Amino acid sequence: MKFRRFYPLSVVALAGTCASLFWVSTILPSFVSVNEAGKFESSPILQHVVTNEARLKEDSLEVSLWNLKNASSQTLSTNSYQRKSRNEYPTLRELDEGNSKSMRGESKSSTNKPSRYVTKSLAELGYVSGRLNPDFLFFNRVPKCGSEMLVLLLQWLQGQNGFKHVRLGGGKVRRLKRLQQEEIVDEVVKQEKEGVPLSFDRHVYWLNFSSFDHSTPVWINLIRDPVEKAASRFYYAKELSKKKMSHNTVTETFEECVKSGVDENCAFETGKMYDLTIPYFCGHEKWCMALNDQWALEEAKSNVDRFYPVVGVLEEINATLTILERKLPRFFLGVREMYFTELLEPHHNKNRKRPREINDSLRIHLKSSLKLEYEFYDFIRSRLLHQLRI
Repeated sequence: MKFRRFYPLSVVALAGTCASLFWVSTILPSFVSVNEAGKFESSPILQHVVTNEARLKEDSLEVSLWNLKNASSQTLSTNSYQRKSRNEYPTLRELDEGNSKSMRGESKSSTNKPSRYVTKSLAELGYVSGRLNPDFLFFNRVPKCGSEMLVLLLQWLQGQNGFKHVRLGGGKVRRLKRLQQEEIVDEVVKQEKEGVPLSFDRHVYWLNFSSFDHSTPVWINLIRDPVEKAASRFYYAKELSKKKMSHNTVTETFEECVKSGVDENCAFETGKMYDLTIPYFCGHEKWCMALNDQWALEEAKSNVDRFYPVVGVLEEINATLTILERKLPRFFLGVREMYFTELLEPHHNKNRKRPREINDSLRIHLKSSLKLEYEFYDFIRSRLLHQLRI
């Protein structure tokens, strides 16, 4: 009887014990793990790890975006150069900048360095690339335009105005390769060590000094009516041929030469390469020499506007000297008085044996052949006379 009353209690106790064991072994650990996990997730340690991981992902994303952007910019830069209009600025500087960007992406241990003629950098000279240096004058003379007269005046003025004039050699070659251009810059740099204002002259096409990390000079020039220039050049070549005992052109007049169409000094064909006036303001690209090339004309005009404060005209010599003295007194102060008292007229290097007149029909024919040369001449003459009025 007593056993029967004890038996239900034993069953209840056993069930309670089993339930307690199940709670302790199964439910409680799960609860503890979840609770501890919540505490761990909110702990500073986990937050630090998660933050660092997020930062690493962001950094990785930024690096990927930067690489993509850099690659895109380089591609766009290359494409824009390939698509570059011929009416824009000459590309030498852009090529140099492109080389510099590609080198910055290489390893420091890389041995692939571009070959370069050694020229003192702008930092060594105290100048800033691309900036105008008012103490540096360059007269890239156009042949048979009275340039020797202007050089003579510069030589006379250098003493009273306190500058030095330097005549650069090698003027028989006017269109230069890249290395030859840099050699001229190097020669100029050597002269600049004297620390006084300098002027230079040479028969040479316009040079982009900025592409060689050098300050930009003050450019000047002097041009002439294209037909008069062609006639002067023909008779000058004729005199030289006499001295060399060559009889190819000794008996010909300029009119006969034009009619024959065999001499490059008096036969002009659109698209062919000539050493006329426009190349001296356009540059050293081959198309600068192409006769009646519209791009060459626009490039020459652009360079005049940017780099030439004065381009004189031989037929307007009084206006030319006035503007030179007004705009560039450092070099040309007193030039008008010296011209009228010492030279009186541009007679230096004049060929007195050439006929003075060119018949009208021949002049009309040549004006048609030299169409863009005349457009450039008219542009320079109008610019000069406008400078005189203001």
